[in-house]
Amino acid sequence: MSRKTMIACAAAVIVAATGCETMNGNSDAVKRQNAKLYEVARTSEEQMTRVNSAIEDLQQDRSKLIQAVNANTLKVAELQKQNDELRAQINTERKERAQAIDQLISKVSGMMSKTISSATSAPAPKSSGGEGPAGSGEYVVYTVQSGDTLGVIAKAYGVTVDSVRKVNSMKNDNIRVGQKLYVPKK
Repeated sequence: MSRKTMIACAAAVIVAATGCETMNGNSDAVKRQNAKLYEVARTSEEQMTRVNSAIEDLQQDRSKLIQAVNANTLKVAELQKQNDELRAQINTERKERAQAIDQLISKVSGMMSKTISSATSAPAPKSSGGEGPAGSGEYVVYTVQSGDTLGVIAKAYGVTVDSVRKVNSMKNDNIRVGQKLYVPKK
């Protein structure tokens, strides 16, 4: 055999021997590498299991939150409906009260008109520093009754509150039952 052939056969035997050992898995390096790969695969699988479990927990939490939001949305809608109904009731009651007040004012004004028509008209006395109306002109002397206000009295006579206050030298709208007021004639 030639030298070249012998070298080629030796190389083939070495390669075959090394390849067989690597292929059979008998090498320590291969065993260590396989062990590492197995450990990495096992660790990855555990991590994936934990991640999947966390995802499931998050999905359950999300579902609970969606249910809570939907329930709260229904409650808000119901409360809004109740609020609207209460507002409507309040508005109705306000209108009814305003009508009742208007009716009372009309009734009191009518009663005062009757009282006024029976009251005597007197010319303003000449002021000598005593009691009497401020200014000149004709006035009606009115005796304040329970429930009267300057506004009701003025409306009944068709004059302004300010004119009644001015003629009687009043600083405010306070009046008392039995008080005599001068009301200017129109």
